[in-house]
Amino acid sequence: MRSGTAFLLAALAVIALPTVSTPARADIEIDLLSRNPMLPAVRQGNVAQVRSLLLTGRSPDVADAQHRTALMLAAAAGNVGVAELLIEYGADVKAEDVRGYTALHEAAAADEIELVEMLIDAGAPLDAADRYGATPLMLAAASERGRTVSLLLEAGADRHLQDYTGRTALDWARDRGNRRAERLLSEDGGGD
Repeated sequence: MRSGTAFLLAALAVIALPTVSTPARADIEIDLLSRNPMLPAVRQGNVAQVRSLLLTGRSPDVADAQHRTALMLAAAAGNVGVAELLIEYGADVKAEDVRGYTALHEAAAADEIELVEMLIDAGAPLDAADRYGATPLMLAAASERGRTVSLLLEAGADRHLQDYTGRTALDWARDRGNRRAERLLSEDGGGD
């Protein structure tokens, strides 16, 4: 019985830790028990509640169990107002989730031009690669419309990077049949 209790107490102590520190990343408050009201407010796109929580000292870098920060969730949902507020309060635009995605990955995959532009202006890493080597440019090229491809290229995203299978953003566009992105990414159609 004692060893079961000790195990339970040790498990609870780990869950109760307020931050998780990862080398080369800022501390992010991980909300394993879903008790922080910030994430539901972000998911609902409730700008007023997010602002109120930030004003009372809540971290803009709270994240879920998958390390998806509030900013990543706002970017994935296309919620410009919430993302803008989180950035204003110092949200880490370089934070990565367990997949290696950043908020820019999320915004590029969702083809959210305004968010991509906002994240670029805030210093988001253009060529951050997820754990499979996919960059925001590759995800933008694979999106249905690929409107953010030109924005990422203009900002300096590297069209020549390859994922772990050796595919470039151009290959991603071709695989998805995204002709517009193909034109932009081809050397003669949108060269450096």
